[in-house]
Amino acid sequence: MFVEEWPEKDRLLAEALVQFEESAHCPGCGQLKSRAWDDRTDGYWEQESATCHGCAAVEQARDAAQKTGEKSEAGTLNFLVLHDGWDKKKS
Repeated sequence: MFVEEWPEKDRLLAEALVQFEESAHCPGCGQLKSRAWDDRTDGYWEQESATCHGCAAVEQARDAAQKTGEKSEAGTLNFLVLHDGWDKKKS
């Protein structure tokens, strides 16, 4: 069913949800504004770190391309592929 075929109430609710989702998070940290901008949460936030191995692969490929001067052709789409067997790899 296309959005145009939805009843008006459903279309309006969907539009409201999209608007909420586009504006509900802090553009800096990505947390919900209702929590992150609430004075009661001041002092209760702590930064933690995690390694995103997908982002690491993108950064490594970008760094390697810069070192070699390699340039992508116009219209080239780069994307990540998780190879089979990743869950069998021993740590």
